[in-house]
Amino acid sequence: MLQIENLNVRFPTHIGTVHAVRGATVTVEPGQTVAIVGESGSGKSVTVQSVMRLLPKRAKIEGEILWKGKNLASLSEKDMQSVRGREIGMVFQDPMTALNPTMKIGKQIAEVLVRQKKMSVKQALRASVEILERVGIPDPVRRANNYPHEFSGGMRQRAVIAIAIACSPELLIADEPTTALDVTVQAQILDLLKDLQKETNMGLLLITHDLAVVSEVADKVAVMYAGRVIEQGPAQQVLMSPVHPYTRGLLESRPQKGQTQLHPIPGAPPDLLSQSVGCPFVSRCKFPMRICQEHLPPLFENGDHTSACWLSHPQAKGGETWNSYNFGT
Repeated sequence: MLQIENLNVRFPTHIGTVHAVRGATVTVEPGQTVAIVGESGSGKSVTVQSVMRLLPKRAKIEGEILWKGKNLASLSEKDMQSVRGREIGMVFQDPMTALNPTMKIGKQIAEVLVRQKKMSVKQALRASVEILERVGIPDPVRRANNYPHEFSGGMRQRAVIAIAIACSPELLIADEPTTALDVTVQAQILDLLKDLQKETNMGLLLITHDLAVVSEVADKVAVMYAGRVIEQGPAQQVLMSPVHPYTRGLLESRPQKGQTQLHPIPGAPPDLLSQSVGCPFVSRCKFPMRICQEHLPPLFENGDHTSACWLSHPQAKGGETWNSYNFGT
């Protein structure tokens, strides 16, 4: 359905070029949930905004974003307008900035239907009530006449989802849709997304930093660091048997029951203004080797599980020899 191939995104600035995404490759199949995880600044949101062509004009995009065979990166803006909303929907992180505070919720949903499905205003308003009911908004007839500030946080996020699915898209991109919500409401939103997916066999591309969410809903996970996809594979395999030290660090830094001390990853991500020669994680890694400083690791494949780490090299020795093994270089 969606195939992001070797995506590179750069932003020219007055102090240099920011290399926000570097060679990212991610695919989504029909009915599949793919989660992209990583800390802030890793390139997650820029990757999905590239799919929707929502980046600033100054952004330089290279690579292919194939949607059912069409390269979205080369489509005209007019052609992209028929893809957005109709074929690919998007749910943004903050519903208050995604909704128009001066328009009633029903009209905001109807606006999509009038524009994309060429419905009359009367038909679209009637359909908007049905869509609000579909996403679990109580008393949808009355609520369609409410403004966003009259909704709770969870209801606002449901309204944003209602707008995103109004045209029954084949793929839904959700950019951290539960970040600003409490745990109970977060669970309700995730259940809603799963139910909608089952109804229509919709693909779901989920951006999150919450590994608990990934373990609950994702079929596949891609871990991003410093603009690169550094590990990717079936969600349970990556979470239970991570290969890349960064993925291990993310899992170890999660608060655990009965834990008295957190174990964060030391250091900070590299400066995205520079193009590192070796592995971008080498300065924070527990198992640095000489080759890590000198050569960027390719993606090593182990079935469906891939990892951009020299520890995945077929000649790599495990455990205590990781620090000294240099693969003959």
